[in-house]
Order: sequence, then structure tokens, then C-alpha cells
Amino acid sequence: KVLHEIGLLNSSLENDRQEIRDKIEQLNGALRLLEWKAGTTMRLEATDIADREIHDFRRELASCLSGTLEGTPEANEATFVRIEKLVSKLRDPANERWRGKVVDVRNWFNFAAREIVTSTGQSRSYYEGGTGQSGGEKGKLAFLVLVAAIAYQYDLEPDGENWNRFHFVMVDEMFSRSDDAHAEYALDLFQRFGLQLLIVAPLDAKARVTEPYVGTYVHVVKNKDTHRSALITITAEELQDAVAPG
Repeated sequence: KVLHEIGLLNSSLENDRQEIRDKIEQLNGALRLLEWKAGTTMRLEATDIADREIHDFRRELASCLSGTLEGTPEANEATFVRIEKLVSKLRDPANERWRGKVVDVRNWFNFAAREIVTSTGQSRSYYEGGTGQSGGEKGKLAFLVLVAAIAYQYDLEPDGENWNRFHFVMVDEMFSRSDDAHAEYALDLFQRFGLQLLIVAPLDAKARVTEPYVGTYVHVVKNKDTHRSALITITAEELQDAVAPG
């Protein structure tokens, strides 16, 4: 029974590992439809991390299942010793940090983004972080990671069966430090993944970039005499009609 439970643990971790890879590919399916720069797209990549603790844990777990088909008393005894050692290590309260690290499959990966030339499929740039990027490029890369993470949590797949579900996201002044091109890419990302977006921002020049994507404006007005606030709601069509000349 113990051997069976160890086998279930190993299978569960490996299934989680494969699920991460599958979801990354699912996200990449949507990213291929959006230009990163002229003639390029972005692709997310998950590669095995070169971490000693995680490597040793995976090796020890696999060794608990090796030689189990021999069925000899010696083989069974050796398997029992390996399992006892690993289980004791997992149960030891002093190993809480290590245990939390090695059984969280997300820690088994390095995540990065690669810029791909659409016409050739060749790699142009590789991003493991924002180092060496301009402020605008860092912001654009941050939007990519943010939307991908949200889509991952919602398990979104463009054109999938659940594509019309409500997936609400609220962001505060997300474009205050972004140029229009980077802001448009972020808005296209939210739209591509079918996320319903509430943007909290002052109604200034920076907000103009959001106009093609907005369905409804909710404006907060404060009365200086009563110190009370009120909400004024107007659809994008009503606003356009109100400001149209003539």
C-alpha cells in the first residue's frame, strides 16, 4: 500500500508538470495571433530548472519506484529503506521550507518569453526578466506576464467551450507609465483572452488610448459642499453622440 501511495504521489506531480506545459501551449496559441513588434510574436517557454534540491527530490522519488517488479525480499527491503528515508524527510517539521519548495511543481520550471519572427519562425530575443529593457519595454513585458497569468488561472482558451464566461479583472492606473503602442498591446491581450476589464484611471490624455475598447464610462464626481461622491454612468455610444459636432 505504501508503494502504491508513493506511485500516486509521483503520478500526481508528473501530471501537474504536464498540465503546466499544456497550459503554456494553450496560452501561446493566443499569443501567436498578436504582434509583439512589427513582424514578430511572443512565445512563453517553460524549461526544467537546474536546482539541486528539486533535482535530488525527483531522483529520490523515482528511486523509490525502481526495481519494484523484481519481487525478491532483498529488492523489497531496499525499496522500503528508500521510501522510509524519503517519507521521514517529508514529514520532518524542520524541512518545511524544503518540502514546500520541492512538491510545488511550479518551482520545477524556469519561465521565460521568446520573441519569434513570424515569417521564419526564428528567435529574435529571449526574455528571462526585464533586465536591459527600456521602461516601456519592461511595462509591455509585464503586461504580457500579467495577462498570461490571469488567463492561466481562469484556464482560458480562445474559441473554447467556455469562452463566453464572465472573467472580471480590475486594474488601477495601468497606463500611467506606458506609451500608446504598449498600452494598445495590453488591451489587445485582455481582449484576445476574453477578459472583462475595469480600468480605474483619471480621465486625462492617457485615457484616450482606451477609447476603442471601452463599452461604458463610470465617472466619479465629488460635491465640494457636501463632500459626497456620486457616480455618473454613460456608454461609449452616448458619449460619442454627446460630443459629436452638430
